[in-house]
Amino acid sequence: MPNFISEDEIERAILKLLKEQFGYDVLNCSTSDSADLNDRSGRADKRNVIFADHLKDAALRYNKGMPEPVIVEAMVRRILGIRHVLSPDSADALALALCHAHHQSFSEASGRINPLLAAQIPKPKVKSTK
Repeated sequence: MPNFISEDEIERAILKLLKEQFGYDVLNCSTSDSADLNDRSGRADKRNVIFADHLKDAALRYNKGMPEPVIVEAMVRRILGIRHVLSPDSADALALALCHAHHQSFSEASGRINPLLAAQIPKPKVKSTK
């Protein structure tokens, strides 16, 4: 009989590698009640899988000496593929919109993609079988 590796075992091995070899912080957010927000993450909603504050802190840490508005603008331009310079207010507004769009892109009950945002998600290319 084959010896199967579970998804949980794969995840644990990857987290161990990220922590030990690359210095990542690992936070176990599991709770006995899936609706319990007291999971040490500080999230307002468990659907948030990216901690925006951690991402911003890392960007500031890796770009020491650069002003925060410049870093935020660069992140927004990179994510959206914008080539022209943005004003600090525009960059902040777009960053906020990105966070809200990410948060709203999944339906509360099922995790399905919200049809209003589905048009913005690139469709995978399918190879022809002819």
